[in-house]
Amino acid sequence: MKHNYQETMWAEQSPDCYDGPDCDQLRAAWSCYCDGDKDGEDGLPLLELAAETFPYGTKVVVLFPICPNEDCDLHADFANELGKCPCGFDWNEWALNKYG
Repeated sequence: MKHNYQETMWAEQSPDCYDGPDCDQLRAAWSCYCDGDKDGEDGLPLLELAAETFPYGTKVVVLFPICPNEDCDLHADFANELGKCPCGFDWNEWALNKYG
């Protein structure tokens, strides 16, 4: 039996790039959108998915961004406490350029 799926919800960890007293810090936040909504929702600190709101068989998939350096294939979860990949790629700078 073949099961087909349709994407209906999207959430991206798109940080608030202007957090902190000097508006120069990153704060983790979710940006979400559901198929059929007029607008998405930004700045959510927590992404909650209540099982009873979804039909049976619903799947949740999490995708990490992969380092863009050609010689590196690690994902962002391998970044150190300063936000740098072992190859030197700066994930914080990437986030500021993408979301700031």
